[in-house]
Amino acid sequence: MQPVKIGLVGAGVIGKRHVEALGQIAQGELVAIADPLPAAAEYAASLDVPIYKSADEMAAKSGAEAIIIATPTERHLEDAMACMQAGVHLLIEKPTTATVAEANQIIAYSTQHNLHVLVGHQRRYYPLSLI
Repeated sequence: MQPVKIGLVGAGVIGKRHVEALGQIAQGELVAIADPLPAAAEYAASLDVPIYKSADEMAAKSGAEAIIIATPTERHLEDAMACMQAGVHLLIEKPTTATVAEANQIIAYSTQHNLHVLVGHQRRYYPLSLI
């Protein structure tokens, strides 16, 4: 079975954690990064993956089948819609969006176009969250 081709939007601290996790599994392969910052371009070069300035450009050109959105919350809706309009499944870091109305837009679009959208809520499994 071929690994899922995964793109990353946002190469900051959380984005880099996703890249580390991808490096530990055979089921996913990082194929591109989207981030306009010069440090992100250096990071992408160190990983030997292409860098794009925006989520929509990466979603359209990289061949990613799924994209992780690890940008600031205020960007989640714009980045999610751009990726979904390219037909790509998503994992969005928490919180999903800045408002409930924005989250509803993502839900409606993903439902209408049969796209999977997951929320990265890793603390669900922390022992202290079970109290």
